Amino acid sequence: MAGFLIVDDHPMIRAALEAALIRAYPNARVLHAEDFASAEAVLADEASLDIVLFDLNIPGAEGFTGLIRLRNAFPRTPILVVTGHDDPPYRREARAAGAAGFLSKADDTATMLRAIDAVIAGDGYWPGEAEEDAPPDAGITAALASLTPQQLRVLELLGQGLLNKQIAHELDIVESTVKAHVSAILRKLNVHSRTQAVLLAQKLNFAQFGAE
Repeated sequence: MAGFLIVDDHPMIRAALEAALIRAYPNARVLHAEDFASAEAVLADEASLDIVLFDLNIPGAEGFTGLIRLRNAFPRTPILVVTGHDDPPYRREARAAGAAGFLSKADDTATMLRAIDAVIAGDGYWPGEAEEDAPPDAGITAALASLTPQQLRVLELLGQGLLNKQIAHELDIVESTVKAHVSAILRKLNVHSRTQAVLLAQKLNFAQFGAE
């Protein structure tokens, strides 16, 4: 029995996607999440889901933040981005961030089902994309996607202006561990300072720095 998670903050979109999935997969189990925290909770409890249908702009995560964090926290569950943004650079940024496929909300049901089948089969779904057309920021996105969940959290707290001691308190870890995470972040992002790392992340709207 196929298992799906629809992550979208619009009830009508979730209902439409669920109806299409149930028609195509009569015995499917379809779960919903309307924000990032709910998506994390569902994925933590449901290890057997086959695919996540994910809108990039949801409460609790903007831009590629949620995609990167979910992909790193739950690497075995493929994520199909379903969004209203349908320009090629956006698709390629999603791929660099770890998505298994990209679907426009304007696509018809037949296209959606082809995309889902391809992603579940492990083939991915990137129609009409040329590898050589990668946008300038694709390398940045891929670098952010290489960070571990804890490193992503440290980077987010750096963006809020917290010092190492404060980050250690927030994450309930020792300060030396924070320093190790910061060093790893700088190395993976190929920058030389905390400020550069934060500015690089903000360039891709990585997180709502300073927001809860």
